[in-house]
Amino acid sequence: MTISLHFGALCNPINEQLNKQGYGLSEKDSERFQGIADAIIMLKLQGVIPDSIVLKAEQKLMKMICSAESLAERDP
Repeated sequence: MTISLHFGALCNPINEQLNKQGYGLSEKDSERFQGIADAIIMLKLQGVIPDSIVLKAEQKLMKMICSAESLAERDP
């Protein structure tokens, strides 16, 4: 399984990116992960956390998404 996601203020929502790659999440997980991604970007844009911490947080979020029980293959 190879999943590629982009996080950022101008990026498509996580579930939309996953759907285009043939995957999907439950609504609950989708909302939770999107909220985490949005919080990371907000902290970055406000200068609260440096880029090195943003990178680590995004990597951890990616691991959380890839290991989510609700992550499933769907028709692209």
